[in-house]
Amino acid sequence: NNNQAFKGGGIYAGDGSTITAQQNLGGFSPKILNNQSVLGGGGIFAKDSTLTLKDSTLISGNTAGGWGGGIRLLDSTAILKDNVKILSNTAKFGGGIYVGGISTLTFTDSTVQVQGNTATQPTPSGGGIFIFKLGSTPSTVPPATLPPNVAIPGPATQVTGNSPDNIVVGPLGP
Repeated sequence: NNNQAFKGGGIYAGDGSTITAQQNLGGFSPKILNNQSVLGGGGIFAKDSTLTLKDSTLISGNTAGGWGGGIRLLDSTAILKDNVKILSNTAKFGGGIYVGGISTLTFTDSTVQVQGNTATQPTPSGGGIFIFKLGSTPSTVPPATLPPNVAIPGPATQVTGNSPDNIVVGPLGP
């Protein structure tokens, strides 16, 4: 908490790393709070890695100067489940989560929340989630039309209240 870095203010996972954030034996859930990143991944930057967040992990209050205030994925896989909360993070694109390169983002249940995050660039910029798609025009999408590399169960009502938009697919940055 309260760290600063060029990439991954809270955690940098690179080059084949596997990170699992889960409740410990004492019942304490992980918290990644109030970190800053110059480039991306205010909370977590994952490059060529596998990231699993579960058991009420909280990622909140993080900022990135570029992509992914809460989480920045680059050629990585992320699985979020069991009450994970991505709240009140800020970045230029993907205030909550930025899915870049050849990455996969999966919410395995409807208890994951991406709420109250902010993207600072003009809309559409993915206040909640920005999903990189080469050759596309940036556009806000309903959860039913997500690209195949992103899976959110049900009506995805848990991706709400983000500014200026909740979910965007577009061609900005790798």
